[in-house]
Amino acid sequence: MEKRIFKFLVASPGDTKDERELCLKIFKELNKGIGECYDFVIEERMWEYNTRPSFSGEYSQAIISEQLGKDYDVFVGIMNQKFGTETKVAGSGTEEEFNNAYERLKNKEKVEIMFYFNDAPVKPSAINTNDLNKVRDFKRRVGDLGGYH
Repeated sequence: MEKRIFKFLVASPGDTKDERELCLKIFKELNKGIGECYDFVIEERMWEYNTRPSFSGEYSQAIISEQLGKDYDVFVGIMNQKFGTETKVAGSGTEEEFNNAYERLKNKEKVEIMFYFNDAPVKPSAINTNDLNKVRDFKRRVGDLGGYH
């Protein structure tokens, strides 16, 4: 029997390195365990592993989005304290990737969206209130769109 492939796009700002590595570990464990039993495999789509340098796009995030593609089955968004780098069309690359996934969902395309917000304590000296406010506003927006997090 041929294995079913589930493509997971993981989107997050730069302060989520540990969470991104945890996603890879979880995908690997699922593939070795239940994936082997039920003939499926999870493929990650992450800019660190699935993109390359290029001058083919209008701006950096457009290149990343083009190379990651839109044929993923599951969008996994993660945010900690940072919102990310603004793009030409969104407040951050993560927000732009979420917007792309949400647009697919609105167009009745088959995509599952999951978004996780880390509420772990942080040192007061490490808090950037501007970023934190953007994360809070975005979290509220995700909820207003019907997201449960």
